[in-house]
Amino acid sequence: MKSIRDFAEKHGAQAIGNIGVCDMKAPGLADFINMKRNELNYLQDGTVRVENVDITVAYGADRDDDMAKVIQAGHFDSAPPVRVEIVACQLIDQLTKNWLA
Repeated sequence: MKSIRDFAEKHGAQAIGNIGVCDMKAPGLADFINMKRNELNYLQDGTVRVENVDITVAYGADRDDDMAKVIQAGHFDSAPPVRVEIVACQLIDQLTKNWLA
């Protein structure tokens, strides 16, 4: 996060895009959720505007890890995962919309 914020500030970026996480109240995710919140807070403490999209879990066709197995088993039915392509579009839309405003 430091290198992202430093780079954006050094080069006069208009905004930084960040993918955050919703508080899913799922067991075992508290540390991850806190880490993502701390990352967002760190970016927001800088001088460059931050556009953030909070999601549950990013999921794509190529994902093949333990999280993918958990998703496929239906453990996230109460907080459905979001396709990574949709997350990217949402973040680009936010960055563009606020840049034009």
